Order: sequence, then C-alpha cells, then structure tokens
Amino acid sequence: MNHIKNYKFTKWLITFMLCLMLNLCFVLPSLATGPPGGSDAMVNGIEVTAISADLVGTPTDFNQIAGGIVNYSFGIIALVFVLVIMIGGYFLMSASGKEENVAKAKAFIINGVSGLIVIMVIYALVYVVMFSLNNAINGAG
Repeated sequence: MNHIKNYKFTKWLITFMLCLMLNLCFVLPSLATGPPGGSDAMVNGIEVTAISADLVGTPTDFNQIAGGIVNYSFGIIALVFVLVIMIGGYFLMSASGKEENVAKAKAFIINGVSGLIVIMVIYALVYVVMFSLNNAINGAG
C-alpha cells in the first residue's frame, strides 16, 4: 500500500515540476520582457487588430445584436458537443476492452457528432432566415 502512495506522490511531483519548468522557460520570460514599445504598443496593437477585424464601435442595430447573440450561442453549443466527443474518446481509451464501456463511449461519440451535425444544419437555416429578413427589412434584392 505504501508503494502505491509513493507512486502517486512521485507522479504528482514529476507533473508539478514539469509544469513549473515549462512556466519558467516560456511564460516568465515573455512577461519580463513585455511588448517592445511598452504598454502603449500593446494598446495600439489591440486597436489595430480591432480595426482590421472590423470590431470598432458597438453595434446598435437590432440585426447586428441578434446576429452576434446567435453566433456566440451556436459557438458555445458546438463547443459543448466537441467536449462530448472528447469525453467519449476518453471513455473509449479507458474502456479496457469491456464491451459495456466501449458501447458507452461509442454512444458519447455518436451523440456528439450527431449534435454537431444538427447544430450545423440549424445554423445554416438561421443564417438563411436572418439573411432573408435583413434583405426584406433593408429592401435589398
């Protein structure tokens, strides 16, 4: 029993040390140096990125607000289904050949993929409806 506790502690210690080393090698030097022009360069860089991504200004039009909410909602839902697929993959890897666990993992993966397909179809339908409504309201062809 003592051997198992020592193994778990050793595994935890190695993981902790590896994370600490990665942090010391990659994260801390970038924090110490900062951006080349100081904090003003970082703020200017963010503004340039926002302008190039056409994110300047807040949307006041109902269509833009509704479209943004729909886009974020579908993104979050798609992320949930990707996580379901990943959980199914974890269950499949840890199934140890037991048919019951393999079936459970396959169900997770199939449900995740089905959910992603449904979300893509619904997103396409919502896009078509929103595009048609926008054209009808704005009078475009």
